[in-house]
Amino acid sequence: VIIFLQVIFVQGIATGALTRAVADNYFGRKTSILDAYRGIGRSWVSLVGALLFVGLLGIVIAIWTIVPCVGWFTGLGMLAFLGAAISPMVAPVVVLEGQGALASVQRAWYLVRRRFWPVLGTIFILYLFNMLIVNGPTAIVSAILAAVAASFGDTTIQLVITAIIQALVSIVFILIYQADVIVAFG
Repeated sequence: VIIFLQVIFVQGIATGALTRAVADNYFGRKTSILDAYRGIGRSWVSLVGALLFVGLLGIVIAIWTIVPCVGWFTGLGMLAFLGAAISPMVAPVVVLEGQGALASVQRAWYLVRRRFWPVLGTIFILYLFNMLIVNGPTAIVSAILAAVAASFGDTTIQLVITAIIQALVSIVFILIYQADVIVAFG
């Protein structure tokens, strides 16, 4: 449930608002957080629909990877390309170009496919930043929580509290990282 909400609200609506804010800033318009969210207007519906379509497409490609020979060699690459390159481009296409859900996924696919190698290099650099910006603080918080949670007697309470705090820290740092992705791909 937390991952689903994270995808919808962080990768979806927050990324759309961040895209709007970056675009407004690029054109010299002052914008606030509320202005950025207002700027996406009704396109948040298309954005959520596009993300659900990308998720469905990911499931289909994941099933494709089970197909002997052909799926084994092509499925993982397509799945990685969809998740790492196409998915981050959906929000800018929906918000900036005003595309619908299906058209935005097709447009994102077209844009990324045209410049495959530069996009692949950018994804690799962003992956390294992800490891530093998101996973670093999450690992530090996890180590601190492991030391603090040892004082609680019940292991169930330890696990629940640790999972909630780790999820919250992860979401906060993913928002910071997502800004880098929008600026890199936008």
